Amino acid sequence: MIILYDATFEGFISSLRYGVLNNIEPDDILSSQEYYPSLYDKTVSITTSEGNELEEFISYIINRLSKETVNRMLLCFLSEQRGFQRAFYLYLKEGLRGGRFRLQNLANPHVSRVNEICMKVRRECHRFYGLVRFQRTEVGIYYAVFEPDHNIITLIAPHFSKRMRDQDWIIHDKKREIAIFYRAETAQLEQVSVSIQEQGKYLSEKEFLVQEMWRSYFKNITIEYRKNPKLQKRFMPSRYWKYLTEKT
Repeated sequence: MIILYDATFEGFISSLRYGVLNNIEPDDILSSQEYYPSLYDKTVSITTSEGNELEEFISYIINRLSKETVNRMLLCFLSEQRGFQRAFYLYLKEGLRGGRFRLQNLANPHVSRVNEICMKVRRECHRFYGLVRFQRTEVGIYYAVFEPDHNIITLIAPHFSKRMRDQDWIIHDKKREIAIFYRAETAQLEQVSVSIQEQGKYLSEKEFLVQEMWRSYFKNITIEYRKNPKLQKRFMPSRYWKYLTEKT
């Protein structure tokens, strides 16, 4: 049996709620967008629950397990990794059956799988705290573009809201065509319009000079005999180099 939901985070929670309340073991949990119909599948399409039902279910998880379990639910959803839905459901059922301490058993395959997914998302967030490159546009807005493996834009936004609270900026996830717009100490997530996609092409004259100075600095501080490409790629994976000023 396959549980289908509407691809939203609320829909994902609703699918977990349905499985827990009905005490079932689905063969899979998928968004309706990623499901390919088959004659042999039995499917159940879940209607996304309203606010009170979701709040009650989240409170139930926190009381029975912990807030960290809910955090991991969000991290798994944002990972967009194949099979994250069923992986988290089995993890959740493991905790509800055996208690919160059971979720600390790393030898358990369901626990280790969710730990692995969450670690990947958190590691990528930490990397992009230092790998997002802002460029000042001619209208005075700082624009940054990146293509992360996971949907982490809402996770890294608070870091930059604190770091650049006195600036107007945009962080654009080009892979998913979404962006965080920050202005007057307010951050908002939106789908990217064509005009914003062009924003990064109109840089201020000073920005070109700053970029050239940064490339020169990066090149000149290099100590040739201490170069370690393997170590560099561990901290700055080459798949992220596309939007790094010093690597272009």
